[in-house]
Amino acid sequence: LFCCWNSSISFAVGAMRAWVAMVAIFLNMSCGLAVRNVAGLDADNAANATTGIHVIVAAHRGMGVYDNKNHRQFNLGSNARYAYVPPPTLTEPKPAKEDEPPLWMSMPIGCDALFNTGLCQVVLYQSACERKHGAKKGRTVENACRALWPRGDKEPRYLYCLAAAADPALQESVAAISDGAPAKPQNCGVDTLDHLKSSNPKNRPSDQHHDSVARVRHEDAQKSLLKYNNGVTRDFTNQVISECTRLTTLSGGLSSGFCHADSAAGQDCELLEGIRAGWGTKYGGSFCTSLPGPGVLRCQALRRQLVEVAEAKSNFIFKTAYFTKFDEVAKISRHSCPAQAFPEADNVGEVTQAEIVDDDE
Repeated sequence: LFCCWNSSISFAVGAMRAWVAMVAIFLNMSCGLAVRNVAGLDADNAANATTGIHVIVAAHRGMGVYDNKNHRQFNLGSNARYAYVPPPTLTEPKPAKEDEPPLWMSMPIGCDALFNTGLCQVVLYQSACERKHGAKKGRTVENACRALWPRGDKEPRYLYCLAAAADPALQESVAAISDGAPAKPQNCGVDTLDHLKSSNPKNRPSDQHHDSVARVRHEDAQKSLLKYNNGVTRDFTNQVISECTRLTTLSGGLSSGFCHADSAAGQDCELLEGIRAGWGTKYGGSFCTSLPGPGVLRCQALRRQLVEVAEAKSNFIFKTAYFTKFDEVAKISRHSCPAQAFPEADNVGEVTQAEIVDDDE
């Protein structure tokens, strides 16, 4: 009986081994492939991803090891345990990311006329309040400009805001309309004025410009910047809008507090020429302070932009403009400023790839 039982077991084991061998031969692979390590199997799977071999081939995990991750166990006629290895996921390669230009090459420089109307309304409204109720803390023109640009004179737009308030023609308009300013001083507080606040889109879905600075810059601000609330009458709002429509079209050279064409008298081209000539002395600061009227503030705003670009370009740990020349910061087109005869500006935008130069040439 023992002999028969032993023979039966031997026969069964032999038959099972023969079955495994036939499967291996059928798939045109050696029997040894079934016990390759996982790294070898993964390589096979990647190479034969479309043949389906990975569906039945098992990776040897060692004697008596159970695959807890996949909850699968394979016994191929011995005590060795085998775990199923899924095929690698084929993903499309991500496109190479295009190199972006350094920050300093994309920083804006110059007076932005799109701010004219919004800035005019902000400072004309606040100046009328200041004239009617006095220059009290929290409701002055400076407070209004700082509400939009909290960093003060470190932000160029803050200086442009003060320049607009210093415009002589605007000051004449203040005297003409200040009687219509809100009757209560608290209604002139900058912390209560909607046009100086950024809003949550959910609270004011009809307002497409939720950021206060974006709202001031928007070209349609002449129609939507000031709101009829906080004691502001419709007549006074209409006066502010009407006056700003007129004031922003006037060009008074250096005495103008607003932005006009670059090549116009007292505008960016003349300011850039003076800053470039005096760059070695406080980055043109002495030139700016020598100018009259609002031109001082517009020049300082332009100079602040140039210094920020030079600092962003600096390779030192502590960002500084000290070692940067003016022409390394800004290339002024002769087409934009024909009267100033700036050095010819190369069109760096056409350069897409640097060429390798042989040292022997």
